[in-house]
Amino acid sequence: MTPTMVGKTNMPAMVYERIVHMPETLTKQVADSEERFRLMDHHLAKLEASKHRYVEKFDVINICSKKESQERQSIDDWKQGEIW
Repeated sequence: MTPTMVGKTNMPAMVYERIVHMPETLTKQVADSEERFRLMDHHLAKLEASKHRYVEKFDVINICSKKESQERQSIDDWKQGEIW
């Protein structure tokens, strides 16, 4: 008789066990990936919303500062007219 190798005799059982558990593992990985993608989409949507909000605020600030600078310029022009 030839001596049997311990690792070789258990190999088919281990392979079968891995194959049986593979669908469970893959299902869990897919669910985890879907959850990650859902969270990323949620975060991206929040970023997009905040980006638009900041752009609108910036536009309002920009418009206000333009009006203020025009008013200052007209006041300065008026004052210069008085001085001359």
